[in-house]
Amino acid sequence: MRNIELTVTEWQSLNDLQQKIKQEVSCAHRAKFLLLGLIAEKAGNLVVTFEGRLQLREHDGKPS
Repeated sequence: MRNIELTVTEWQSLNDLQQKIKQEVSCAHRAKFLLLGLIAEKAGNLVVTFEGRLQLREHDGKPS
């Protein structure tokens, strides 16, 4: 199973992130991703992987 990285700062809004999730992730995983997307929107620059892991990143792109 491949990882799908969704970087919140690449999209203008949570709605854009949700559209990307719908394109990339099966229905079974969407609810989890939408919840993580809400967390990501509040946290700022956050990467959500397919397995649901969260990685905060500094603005220079390095993991925090």
